[in-house]
Amino acid sequence: MPQHGVRFEDQVDNTKWSMDDPAVIKKEVALKRERAQAAQAAKEARAAKALLEKQEREAKALIPPAEYLATLPKFAGCTFDENTGLPLSRDGKPVSKALVKAGEKQLKAHAALRAKLGISGSSGDSTKAAPPAAAST
Repeated sequence: MPQHGVRFEDQVDNTKWSMDDPAVIKKEVALKRERAQAAQAAKEARAAKALLEKQEREAKALIPPAEYLATLPKFAGCTFDENTGLPLSRDGKPVSKALVKAGEKQLKAHAALRAKLGISGSSGDSTKAAPPAAAST
């Protein structure tokens, strides 16, 4: 009955009603709807952002470990060890220990991401790890 100027307010043990100007009640209802729509839009934007971040993580995980560091800007211009994927030199000069350590840290995080997503192998073949075989009795 807001159109007649009657306001209802739910309380813990009962409902309270009061008289008010119908125009004021309509404005409050419209404002409440706008806030709810804005909250829904923000929720959808957060969900879209989370989905995009998940897709980016999965795309990174598909890069083979031996090629992963070459995709990062910090390691631009480096040559890499074919077995470990760690940087060896940059522009013909040996790289610092700090850069090698940073490479190890990045590769460890990359391996953890691949393990979490169930991506096996080092060839970048996007194959998922096979689930463990069920024990037969």
